[in-house]
Amino acid sequence: MPRILLLPLDERPCNFLYPALMVEKCTDVQLLLPPKELMGSKKRPAPFLLLAQWLGKNFSCCDYAVISIDMLVYGGIVPSRLHHQTTRECLDRLHLLADLAVTNGADREWMDLLQQQNLLKTLYAYAGWNTAANAAGCCIAQGMLCGKDSTQSALFTCHRILEDWLYMSLVRRDVAAYAQRKGLSFDGSWQEQLLAKYVTRQMCRLAKGLSLPAQVEISQISFPWHRPFEIELFIQLSAPSKAGM
Repeated sequence: MPRILLLPLDERPCNFLYPALMVEKCTDVQLLLPPKELMGSKKRPAPFLLLAQWLGKNFSCCDYAVISIDMLVYGGIVPSRLHHQTTRECLDRLHLLADLAVTNGADREWMDLLQQQNLLKTLYAYAGWNTAANAAGCCIAQGMLCGKDSTQSALFTCHRILEDWLYMSLVRRDVAAYAQRKGLSFDGSWQEQLLAKYVTRQMCRLAKGLSLPAQVEISQISFPWHRPFEIELFIQLSAPSKAGM
């Protein structure tokens, strides 16, 4: 039986009670809601630490998750309009980040802000590729499949940041222009290999100053459909430096 975790927008019946009533007699789905006492009350925000503990305890045992960002970050819809939290405090409360503002790439201003606040390394899951549904689905799947493997989760988060932000939003247009300027083609030949090397150099340069969830290095880049729209990216954990051994 599929289990759906729901973190509602607030404690009002339309958001908390109605979903429970809809599935009350269902035998083919189970809805998991937080205890009512954790939901806050109108202007009084829900207790973040207790909600975070509840999410951490129940997230990995569910098949699907529907999470209100207003509830998670601010403690409800009304507190979201009254809060006095700093930007960093709000960002610190995001466990998963599905970047949905821009299709086929990352929200550059949002990612720049995360980097400036030194918060990229705190991301548990990230995705910004293609459509909103693809990005959100990727984040949720990562949270469920990698929940107990912090190293694998950090590695995949790095993979998504490098591809969805650095390549799709920064390097992709540049390599297309570079190919046209140099008269190179995405045709599977040595010309495409030169373009892959160019992309690798550009991405390594951009990644050099990032504070990522793990220390990684790019091991291989190619163009699977012989076009700049997408890349096949392989990364690996960086070898420990001799100074740190």
